Amino acid sequence: RAIQPRLLRAFKATEVARLSWAFAALGLQSEVLMQTIAEFIVGTPAVQQSFDAAAIARTAWAFAALGVVHRPLMAALSKQCQDDEVLRTLEAQVVAHLVWAYATLGIRDRALLYKLCTLTAEPHFLATFTPEQVAKFMWGLATLKFCHKQVITAVAERLTQDKFLSTFDAQNIANTAWAFTSLGYKDAKLTRAMAQRTLED
Repeated sequence: RAIQPRLLRAFKATEVARLSWAFAALGLQSEVLMQTIAEFIVGTPAVQQSFDAAAIARTAWAFAALGVVHRPLMAALSKQCQDDEVLRTLEAQVVAHLVWAYATLGIRDRALLYKLCTLTAEPHFLATFTPEQVAKFMWGLATLKFCHKQVITAVAERLTQDKFLSTFDAQNIANTAWAFTSLGYKDAKLTRAMAQRTLED
């Protein structure tokens, strides 16, 4: 049974986000449904402004996973994410999912990317990233050709610390190496570390 606008109007931000995520996780290909959800969010300021970081990330991920490009929605999510109160609550998973989602949809939101990169460049925040999150984040930047020297340098340094790189699997290594190369970043220490990790048993 398709969702009717009347029912959708009763949804709260977290419910809309979970619904979008669920449909994407199930692989439900319905352009009409996702466009309806997007238009509801964009056209309902009260709902839009009540999106927290997790809801923003879930919604962005859902639309990216299904390949549904709705620029007004992504602009609205970006604006909400850049709110100071929301920015203060961002976690590594949210940042990685957001960068991945915007890159997957081919949306180069410079203002959002700059703020996410500036936050990620902070050592204490970057230290919370898992290998998969680092790979997604770097893949997203490279895909969008967004070069933020501070965060790229910070990630490179993180990869050569505390044997962090030894926790990367093949896909994460490949995506991260590709990202650094695509962004034109060259560092002998990082290159050696990646090569060594590739040769490990």
